[in-house]
Amino acid sequence: MIGFIPEKLNNLVAGPAPLGFSWEKGIDPTGHPIYQLVAGPFAKRITRSLKDIALLLASQMYNLIIDDVAFGAIQVEEWREVFKDYKVLYVGVITPLHILEDRERTRGDRVLGSARGQYYQVHENVSYDIEVDTHSCSVEENVKKIQMALKMKN
Repeated sequence: MIGFIPEKLNNLVAGPAPLGFSWEKGIDPTGHPIYQLVAGPFAKRITRSLKDIALLLASQMYNLIIDDVAFGAIQVEEWREVFKDYKVLYVGVITPLHILEDRERTRGDRVLGSARGQYYQVHENVSYDIEVDTHSCSVEENVKKIQMALKMKN
C-alpha cells in the first residue's frame, strides 16, 4: 500500500509525514524500542480506495489474493465487512519474532524496529481460517495447506 503513495508524502526512514505513511518511535510491551507505522489522511484515503477497488474486482468475478498488513482485529474486520457477501479465506502469516528481526536486518531496506512494532499488533485479537508459518514450514507446505483450506471452503 505504501508504494501507491507518492514518495514525497511518505517518510519511511523515521519521522513525521503528515499526509502519507511515516514511522513513529515507541516502546514495545517488553521495553524494547520500536517503530510503528502511522497513516496520515492521504494514506487512510488510499487504504480505503484499495478496499473499494478489491470489492469492484470481486464483484466482476475476479479471484483475488490480497496481501495486507492489517494491524489487529479492527483492520481485519474492515476487510471482512468489505467482503461480507463473498467466500473468503483469511490466512494469518506467522513466524517467530527473532526470525522477523533477522529478516528485517538482512533485507537492508527496512526501518530497524518496525518488525517488532508490527509483531505485537498485527495478529492481536484476530482469528483466521488458517495460519501458515513461514519459518517452520516450507513455501510448498504452506501452499498445500492453503489449497486444502480453499477446497474445504468451497
